[in-house]
Amino acid sequence: MKDLIIKQIGLLLTIVSMVLFCGCPSSPYEYTFFPPDGYSSLFAEDINNNGEVVGTDIRYGPFYAFLDSVALIYNGSDYTFISPEGWRFSSASAINDSGEVVGWGEDANGVKKGFIYSSGVYFELLPEGWSLTIAFDINDNGEVVGWGVDGAGVVKGFIYSGGQYTELLPLGWVEAYALGINNNGEVIGHGEDATAITKGFIYENGQYTELLPPKWHSASAKHINNNGEVVGKGVDGDGKSKGFIYRNGEYTFIIPDGWAGVSITGLNDTGEITGCSLQSPRDLLPGQGFVYSNGTYTFLPPKVIPFGINNKGVVVGSKQDDYGIRGFIATPVTK
Repeated sequence: MKDLIIKQIGLLLTIVSMVLFCGCPSSPYEYTFFPPDGYSSLFAEDINNNGEVVGTDIRYGPFYAFLDSVALIYNGSDYTFISPEGWRFSSASAINDSGEVVGWGEDANGVKKGFIYSSGVYFELLPEGWSLTIAFDINDNGEVVGWGVDGAGVVKGFIYSGGQYTELLPLGWVEAYALGINNNGEVIGHGEDATAITKGFIYENGQYTELLPPKWHSASAKHINNNGEVVGKGVDGDGKSKGFIYRNGEYTFIIPDGWAGVSITGLNDTGEITGCSLQSPRDLLPGQGFVYSNGTYTFLPPKVIPFGINNKGVVVGSKQDDYGIRGFIATPVTK
């Protein structure tokens, strides 16, 4: 018995020595959380290549009933709150490398509109005759995409460029949502065709390319980078929710081993993709996030959900903790 105890003590000391001197696996990211402790719900939505973050501070009432929200920019030290004068609430969607922000909200008359914000100046987005618009993305040329409802009650995507609107609705489809645009003017989104199948699409120079992997039941395109790579999610022939990459006419599927399903949230020009487990990213941030690159998954801590990634590999998103929901910036650790 004495010898067994001595062996066990020796094994314990060996393990302790390994931990102390060899170290545990370190995180590939250095995290910055904002705002300070005590905030309720801040969703960090996007980050540009200068490290500027846009997000939305949301206030909830009892039973998580929505009260109001305000869009904001965070530059690493200071906050700029964004809301057109008189609007009831605002929400930020994306920021380009010039610091131009797009988002949407509700004006004093209860009309939901998109907006562009640049250096303290607002421009409202609402095509003539439309009842509402939601602005989702902006490229470095200042071109904006989103979706809305036209005068006939049809849901359509739109491009805003040079003071002009272009409506987006593939032939034969009943609705379309434009969600992303790259610097080449290629637009992606999704919608429903005449047979009630949800498909993704790419729009370029008046031409549409439908996105639906073979044998899949549905697909939604979420982001496009400047190389023309598209990422999205959908349901395969077995009823499983998966992410996908579409490049050069071919699909690559994204789902970690053993996971029930994924949601895709971001893409950069180097092909790095952010995502999370299947539950809604804004359903109190359940599940786990990941970064995917060339077949390799890097998993983030629980309840740390990424919403975007810039070309430097810096990830932005939100984390649920004892103080509520805070934004985070995850900077790759240089070894």
